Amino acid sequence: MQAEIEQLVLGSVMDKVAKVGGYDTSHPLWLAVCNTNDVLRGLSPSASSAIRRLNAGQFARICVFHCPMDVLDARPLSPRFVDVV
Repeated sequence: MQAEIEQLVLGSVMDKVAKVGGYDTSHPLWLAVCNTNDVLRGLSPSASSAIRRLNAGQFARICVFHCPMDVLDARPLSPRFVDVV
């Protein structure tokens, strides 16, 4: 499951890096990738390295934002961040 989630995160970063030319870059860009699966606690070193290579400095910060969706609990879990860059 971890590898599949990392591949999805990598795909999201690739997609956004390809579109960075159309963004306003007058301020540093941050990318938050939303992950609804609670399995991801951190990225493997190889996935982090691949994301850093793909990013090539385009985004000042990249993080994976874990936020459970469609939760009926009145007090859902707090959002969690996994910093990548």
